[in-house]
Amino acid sequence: MLDSESDIKLIRVGMTVSLTGRYAYPGKQAFAGVEGWVKYVNRLGGLALGDERRPVELFHYDDSSRPQRCEELTRRLISTDEVDVLMGPYSSGLTIRAAKVANDSGQILWNHGGALGSKAQGKVVDILSPASSYFHGVIDYALSRSPNLVEVTIVHSSAGEFPRQLAAGSLEYCSERRLPLPSVLTYAADTKRFDTILEHLREQRPELLLVVGRIEDDVEFVRQLHQAELGIEFVGVIAAPLTFFGEELGEAADGILGPSQWEPGVDFVPEYGPAPAEVVEELTGVGQSIVDYPGAQAFAGCLVAQRCIETAASLDPKTLWATAGRLDTTTFYGRFRINAQTGRQEGHVMPVIQWRDGHKVPVRPL
Repeated sequence: MLDSESDIKLIRVGMTVSLTGRYAYPGKQAFAGVEGWVKYVNRLGGLALGDERRPVELFHYDDSSRPQRCEELTRRLISTDEVDVLMGPYSSGLTIRAAKVANDSGQILWNHGGALGSKAQGKVVDILSPASSYFHGVIDYALSRSPNLVEVTIVHSSAGEFPRQLAAGSLEYCSERRLPLPSVLTYAADTKRFDTILEHLREQRPELLLVVGRIEDDVEFVRQLHQAELGIEFVGVIAAPLTFFGEELGEAADGILGPSQWEPGVDFVPEYGPAPAEVVEELTGVGQSIVDYPGAQAFAGCLVAQRCIETAASLDPKTLWATAGRLDTTTFYGRFRINAQTGRQEGHVMPVIQWRDGHKVPVRPL
């Protein structure tokens, strides 16, 4: 693209982002991740495309956590703003809507925020691990501490595809690990009191409990679980890796496990891009006092797009799709390797955290 005022060729990056609505907490972090990457790459002189470096310009709109608005704004980014790189929104539902628009326009969607992204239409490059694998590390951690584990229960919301996919993946993995078939308890989306489920748990006495719902559901469930004093040895909760979870629950969060896409405490030297500590510095530099995985995975998604563009020396979607399918690398976020046909992430391994004395502690990998 040619900027009419400065006559400088720019690379236009666009995204819809939930700055308001139900996904605002992780959405604001995801926006900071992309914003932090833009400042990072521009400080290096821009993104390398062939023999030149081009500055990056960010176009974004608040989708208000609403699917229809996300779809309309994604269409605007492509047709009106003519973005070269389309980053996905936060949440699986919104990602699937954005992917449909991208597919209709022949664009790639670089998916950093939807664990069901590969279920979407078109060319979707998944950065994060798929929903079906989320609880694998928690199950492995429980087995490492209690090899004779026999009683597992899964509690999940009946609303949305994400909790159903996650529960199904957990059931399959328990079978692979030769565990007895877990019990599955569901609740409606508008549930405020979990007394019936807690009574079931009191009777079942599972050794491992896996919980997935909306962020606010997870927090309220754990609050009531703590008050019920059931003494379950291992409890894994999807929302646990968010700082908000510990802030809301206080001592009730202690002992809770959670699968995270990324944690700053899991340090290593990446093959490409900045180290974890540098990324934390970049995100705090754009005013992000809390650095959880939503911001990190958005930054990582931009890094992967950057690596593909620089490797291919092209912005052509077909060329970039083929390049992403061949890429096997590591960033601060961990390994990136997708299925070349589906775009599904196959290389990334999720850390597991546990809340201890008001702090998140990575317990897997050590």
